[in-house]
Amino acid sequence: MPSGHFLSDVDMTRLAGTFLGDLDDEARRALLSGSTILEAPSGTPLFPDGTARARLGVLLDGAARAYLKGPDGRQLTVRYVRAGAMLSTTSGLGGSQVPIAIQAMTDCVLVELDASTLFRLVEADPGVAIAVLTEVSRRLEQTYVALAANAFASTRERVAGHLLDLAVDAPGIGLEVAVTQQQLADAIGTVREVIARVLRELRDDGVVATRAGAILISDADRLVAIAGRWRASDQLYRVDPTLDAEAYLEVNPHAVVAVDSRGTIVYANPSVNGTFGWQPRELIGKSIDRLVPPDVVTRHAVHLAVFFAHPAARPMGIGRDLRGLHADGSEFPIEISLAPVETAGGRAVFATIVDISYRARLREAVHVARSTPSPSA
Repeated sequence: MPSGHFLSDVDMTRLAGTFLGDLDDEARRALLSGSTILEAPSGTPLFPDGTARARLGVLLDGAARAYLKGPDGRQLTVRYVRAGAMLSTTSGLGGSQVPIAIQAMTDCVLVELDASTLFRLVEADPGVAIAVLTEVSRRLEQTYVALAANAFASTRERVAGHLLDLAVDAPGIGLEVAVTQQQLADAIGTVREVIARVLRELRDDGVVATRAGAILISDADRLVAIAGRWRASDQLYRVDPTLDAEAYLEVNPHAVVAVDSRGTIVYANPSVNGTFGWQPRELIGKSIDRLVPPDVVTRHAVHLAVFFAHPAARPMGIGRDLRGLHADGSEFPIEISLAPVETAGGRAVFATIVDISYRARLREAVHVARSTPSPSA
């Protein structure tokens, strides 16, 4: 199959740190050839209950919750996942006696992988075996965080972490969590009365506001501080500990820019060229507005001012539909993580920008792979 009909090198950099991104092109094509696209509305299971065989897949769009359910109906959330993450209905990729339930927290699109194909590739290809081992390591880390949070964190800290993981930016409203007190209690594994008490305390402290069927986050910075270390955040990429900070930024597969308090770009790494079409030297000294669609420039300036007033490392607008502006004038969907840094010239904000338009191309790649005979067939 011509490589141009599959995923490009740029697409692969967007998959960095995910299971599919850890595979080489031949293994990825073989695995996707037996896959199926599933869609699950918010609140429904990603895989039907009662399925005896292990089922697994990679989330393309949306957010989901993986949890354990006890005989008495109580639930324990193991992790929240977003696009790029692998999910399975058992605690081990090869199947086990610990069934995992997976619920769509928003409308989700999933690529269900054929388990037998995966296991065959694991036996035949050391690269696939390493990718599976890496995925198991990711899950183990998330499980440890969930176990530690349930054992040592206060209910207030756990509620804060769950709210941050579930928050989306509702137009005209702000950060909102579309969840009832009972649903939040189920997710944490407690009773509604306990959740009501914690939310009342957070409301009295000015951190959240409540209304029927939803919780509004009034102060995201304080909520992040409350959740503290008990909130596990997904890594966008791996960090090589042998690299110093500047070298790391230079080899980062994602675009990284730094801006000062006036919104002037003071640093841009080489990856901005692949993401925005500009050479780094063309951006230094220019306004960050150059990378922002015209219709959101004003709103973006307000967000930047607020961030400098209350700096904290965090995603820019949890769940927000963000867009970047390419040098050719086209717009594309992005995700942004912000981090304040004190420099000799004053405070700067480093933004890591991920082009997520690859997700649509990945869906197309699934259809192409399924309709094309595998080279090994």
